[in-house]
Amino acid sequence: MTQFVSKQEISQHLKLSDTTLKRYRLSGVWIEGVHWIRINSRCTRYNLDLIDDWMSNVSRQL
Repeated sequence: MTQFVSKQEISQHLKLSDTTLKRYRLSGVWIEGVHWIRINSRCTRYNLDLIDDWMSNVSRQL
């Protein structure tokens, strides 16, 4: 089951700043509707499983 979490939860889980999360969203690295969803203009939720998978793949490429 897909688990969407808050900005605070994903930030703590990944140890990334709010600014980095926003940069990934706005640059298109994370895709809206896949990696994250917009609940309203002030509320965003992140797909924990897909972003964890993305992070593990990025770290392997470095």
